[in-house]
Amino acid sequence: MTKKVFLGILALLVWGCLVARAEVLSQEYCKLYGAHFWGINTRGFPTSSKYIMTDFGPGNIRLLERIDIVLDDFSRIDGIQIVYKTPDGIKRQVFLHHVKGWVLEKTPSPNAVSKEVLIRIVTPESLIGH
Repeated sequence: MTKKVFLGILALLVWGCLVARAEVLSQEYCKLYGAHFWGINTRGFPTSSKYIMTDFGPGNIRLLERIDIVLDDFSRIDGIQIVYKTPDGIKRQVFLHHVKGWVLEKTPSPNAVSKEVLIRIVTPESLIGH
């Protein structure tokens, strides 16, 4: 009986530690004309746009839903998660580790094609389950 109680308390403590650190540090909607990411570590992953989209311009900006900038424990950028829909409606989430740079283009004119995209700064634990 004591073993079961001990394991139950241990499980609750571990679960509490994992959940307590997850947080969204900042979030804002931004009207974007384009979003471009480069210098991605693609070792072992397919790189054609058929599988992973990392370049969103006026033609496909409507597919982009959310950009998460992921910080590590020392508040350094660990990677970027992009949430988008493919042209056939399938929702995808891609985590890009070791991104060398990115450009988020705001709308150059009021009549330009653009979309409101949620940009968040998060901890890695908050990505689980979203």
